[in-house]
Parts: sequence; structure tokens; C-alpha cells
Amino acid sequence: MNIQMDPPARYGFVTYKNLLLTLWARHDRRLKGDKLKPLTLGQFLPFFEKLLPEQTTAGSPAARKIPDEMKSAFLNWLADETGLKDYELTDRLSQTFVDLFSEIESEYGQVAPADIDPRFVHLFLLSSKK
Repeated sequence: MNIQMDPPARYGFVTYKNLLLTLWARHDRRLKGDKLKPLTLGQFLPFFEKLLPEQTTAGSPAARKIPDEMKSAFLNWLADETGLKDYELTDRLSQTFVDLFSEIESEYGQVAPADIDPRFVHLFLLSSKK
């Protein structure tokens, strides 16, 4: 992938997870730009609601799950970006993707969109600006 970005220190703590997931979210939201930019909360929330669509009720132990359509969309986007076939990616990285989606569900599956605070979101690069 040819990723254009400012020096990593400008983004805070950059990992392969928040870099990849932010790029995917920006693509999904059709946010263009020459360089990677963190998402504002207003840009992120529609993606978040699509990523974890079912609302939890107060006191509900069940966390929201990522729909298979979103997992497929991620794989298709990554295949387009890397030039690899989807089966090549899954052959090499399927467990990594399973773990990544599990981590998203674990971290945010019980968080209501209204409760998202960019200071506590580490799997995506979010701006503190609205």
C-alpha cells in the first residue's frame, strides 16, 4: 500500500491496526485526501454505526457484532489497495483479521455511539475536533 502521511508523531500513537482501520473507514466514508488524516467524531460515527449496527439496551450483556458484509467490504478494500487477491490475503492473514475484528467487538461492542470519546479510542485515529 502506498500510504501518504505526515510524520507518525503527528498522529499520536500509530499502530498497524489504527492505521489500517482509519484508512478503511476513510475509504468507506468516501473521505479523500492526499495524506492520511485522523477522522473527526462526526466522520467516524456513521462508520461506527455501520461497523457495529445493533444497539445494546441498558444492562445488556450482549455486545454488538460486526456484520459479515463489513468484513467482506474490508477484505475487498484491502485487496484493491494492495493489488493482492482476496484469497491471497486470507491465506496469509485470516487469523490476523479474525483477531482484529474480535478486538473491535471486544473494545467497542457495548459502547453506544453517543458515548464515543476520541481520547479512549485507540483502534482508529480520531481527532479531538468535531
